[in-house]
Amino acid sequence: MQDATAQMAVLQFISSGLPEVAVPTTIHCDHLIEAHKGSTPDLKLANDQNKEVYDFLATSAAKYGMGFWKPGSGIIHQIILENYAFPGGLMIGTDSHTPNAGGLGMCAIGVGGADAEVTWRTF
Repeated sequence: MQDATAQMAVLQFISSGLPEVAVPTTIHCDHLIEAHKGSTPDLKLANDQNKEVYDFLATSAAKYGMGFWKPGSGIIHQIILENYAFPGGLMIGTDSHTPNAGGLGMCAIGVGGADAEVTWRTF
């Protein structure tokens, strides 16, 4: 799940009262980084502007058993291909590029944040 949609989804999950997610789940902080002046100044600006969001996502991920890719770790589109996609797997993601993992033999479906959050509670 990418950072822009993860905020509300994590809040929804917290309201479920469950102690941890039921399926492997990761949060990737890349969508709130805007490209203007170059990677270093843009990342610094994003960290400054979105500190509260990133802190919330990081602490929530740690508490509820989710993986967390901090700002500057890479772009979710590539991270999922290099680290999570495999033939025969199932991936539910909140990024429109999630179906790219289908090129590696996964059933990879892009959904909204609220829909993805339901999968965290269901196994």
